[in-house]
Amino acid sequence: MLFDVVNRFTMFVQPTERTWIRTVRRTPGEPYNRRQIYKVDNDIVLKTGRIFEPPTANASSQERWFYASETIFQSNLMKNEKFVMRLLHQHPHPNLVEVIDADHPEGIYLRNYRRMWELDGAAPASRLQWYRDITDALAHLHKLGIAHADLRMENMVFDARGCAILCEFSASTPVGEPNHVFPDQPVPINGVAPTISDATDRFAMGTLIFQMEHGVKPGFEVGVGGSLVLPEVRTGHSGLDSVIRKAWSGQYSNTEEMLEQIESLKCGGRQPWDLHSKGPSRELLEERVLRWRECRMKQFGYVLEGVPSEEELRDLARQYGWNKDEGLRFVKYRDHLTGGLEL
Repeated sequence: MLFDVVNRFTMFVQPTERTWIRTVRRTPGEPYNRRQIYKVDNDIVLKTGRIFEPPTANASSQERWFYASETIFQSNLMKNEKFVMRLLHQHPHPNLVEVIDADHPEGIYLRNYRRMWELDGAAPASRLQWYRDITDALAHLHKLGIAHADLRMENMVFDARGCAILCEFSASTPVGEPNHVFPDQPVPINGVAPTISDATDRFAMGTLIFQMEHGVKPGFEVGVGGSLVLPEVRTGHSGLDSVIRKAWSGQYSNTEEMLEQIESLKCGGRQPWDLHSKGPSRELLEERVLRWRECRMKQFGYVLEGVPSEEELRDLARQYGWNKDEGLRFVKYRDHLTGGLEL
C-alpha cells in the first residue's frame, strides 16, 4: 500500500504489485487536486481520484471535517469527468483521448499515450500539426457545448502516429460557468473573461502555442481598469503570431475559424514514429479491462481499495448538512440530453 501525506492527512491507494502508478501533479494556485494514473497494461491506464484514509476513533473534529469535505469533493470531480468521458464515448474524435470504459466505480479506463517529455523535440512543421490537432479537438468539444477549461502543455499527449491528443477533463464544464480567479494567479489560464466559453479555451490555446514556441509562459499583466496587457509575440512565423494575438484578443467568432487559419499555415509534419499504427481496437481493450478487473477482484477482493459508495457519501454529507451533489457541474446539461447519460 502506498502512502502520501498531504497537509497532515493521509491518502492511500491500492496495492500495486505489477501495476505501475503515475501521479499527475498540478502547480500551486490551481483549483483541482492531483490524480492517480495506473498502468493496467501497455495500452490501457486507469485514472482515479484521490482516496483518503478514514479518520480513526481518536481523530479531531478538524480531521473528520477534512475527510468528509475532501472525499465528497474528489468524488464529484470524478463524477464530472466521467460524465464528459461517457459523452465523448458516444461522440468520439481522433484528437480527444479515447475512453475505454467510464462505468466502473474505481475510475476511468483510457487508452495509453505518449507524454510530451517522452518526445525528442519537434520540428516547426510537427508543432503546427499539433496545434491543428488540438484546435480541431476543441472545435468538436465546443459543438457539444462544453469547454475544456484547463488547456495546457501538460494536458496534451501523443498517439503512435504522432497525432496530438487532448486529455484531462476534470475541469471541463458547460459553457457559461464562472471563470474563477485565484489570488496568486491574477490572470487565469482561460483569461480574464468572467465566464467560461469557447473563447476562453481559444485564449488558453493561444497561450499554449506561445509557450511551445517561446519556451516560456507568457507574462500577462492586468492594467488599469482590469484590462489585460499582452506580451510581445515573436515566434518567427508571422501567421502563428497572428493566431496567438487573435486568440488572446477574442477576434475569432468561433473555434472553426481559428482552426481554418492554423490549417492555412501549411501544416505538414508528423513525428516519424509509426504512421500506420493505430493500436488495438477499443473493443479488444474493453475485454482486457474486464479481465484485469476480474484478476484484481480475485487477488485483493476489490479493484481499488477505499472508493466510497454513494451511501457512504450521503452519510458524510448528512453529518454536516451539506448537499452531496453541489459540486456536480453537468446536472442542467444532462437534463437537455436524450441519451440517458448519468452523473
